Amino acid sequence: MSTEKIADTPPKGGLGCVGKGCATLAGLLAFLTFALLAGTFWGLHYLRSYSATAPVQLPVLASSTPAPATSKSTDEVAAAPQAPTRPAMPEVNTWEAFRRAARKGEAVRIQLTAYDINRLIAADPAARGKVFVATDHDVGRVQMSFPLEGVPFVHDRFLNGELSLQSSPDGDPAKVRVSRILLNGQSVPEAFLDRSFFGYPSLRTVVEKWIRKEHLASFRIENDRVIGESSGAP
Repeated sequence: MSTEKIADTPPKGGLGCVGKGCATLAGLLAFLTFALLAGTFWGLHYLRSYSATAPVQLPVLASSTPAPATSKSTDEVAAAPQAPTRPAMPEVNTWEAFRRAARKGEAVRIQLTAYDINRLIAADPAARGKVFVATDHDVGRVQMSFPLEGVPFVHDRFLNGELSLQSSPDGDPAKVRVSRILLNGQSVPEAFLDRSFFGYPSLRTVVEKWIRKEHLASFRIENDRVIGESSGAP
């Protein structure tokens, strides 16, 4: 699957994210890919089959990378009228602001483009060059390349993969639909997300725990934007 370049919008007023906030910011998109590491320990034979001897070179955005001039600005999108079925709520511009508000029990909304997410990933040394996110209308696409450091017998190999996902029609974060998972170019069934290996929780369980921790009530991918809403409950 080829990487698609999506025209994205530069962040409004900077996205200042530090520490663990950057790793968390990618939300379900990047977290799903990172969580794949936890589910690959069911057998070294399969792990070697699904891993590679070299990493994949993923794009990395620099802080000076300009966004295409054809993109709509964040202000234009924020000013667009809300759908009648979706009550208006305060909107924040950074993931850290979203997390703080959500943990206080405030109902807030955030919109992020793939450009926004990739800049925050690039700002986190633990994720920089290892995850890259793109959006294609209502589909999120994530590429990853993680070293298997510390894993016996395969510590010099890399877990390279791609996945495509879509949000649930009702916006329920726990119902995110994964339409394609590839590891080292090999297709992995979606049922893999529900399997538990050698005491490790299933990927679905890990993601659901993260959703509760972040008080995420709604997650959508619409018109090349990732839209999250907090539950409004501490």
